[in-house]
Amino acid sequence: MEANVIQNMITPVILISAMGMVILSTANRFAKLADRITAGAQAAMNAGRPGDNPAAREFFKKILPLLKKRASMIYWALQSEYISLTCFVLTCLFLAFDYYFKAGISIAVPALFTGFVFLLAAAVFLVFELKYSRAIFDLNLDYIDREKLE
Repeated sequence: MEANVIQNMITPVILISAMGMVILSTANRFAKLADRITAGAQAAMNAGRPGDNPAAREFFKKILPLLKKRASMIYWALQSEYISLTCFVLTCLFLAFDYYFKAGISIAVPALFTGFVFLLAAAVFLVFELKYSRAIFDLNLDYIDREKLE
């Protein structure tokens, strides 16, 4: 019988491990975006000082709204991923509880399903984030082309 509960817990445990990798990847995206915003803010603070680049400052002003939207999408994706991870952990706990206390009413399946719903929500947020990332990428290419011509 104990092998049965362990066998049932394998799927949520694998999902917990996978969620760790997904969260790590999304957190790295957020950190890179924060670094980019910080670099742009420092450039804006250097306005009028030696080494100031007005074109770079103007470019940063142009992409700042996209960076904000991108940060928001990554933030909500991370929130959804953490909720999903919590649901997968709860699934394991509910399975163990149901087995050891013979509760008869298991809410492990709804917890697992809820985890999948939030995982899907995270994926949707990341798709929108990718749209903003692509727009910023295109603006970067335009800026590079314009600077080469001048």
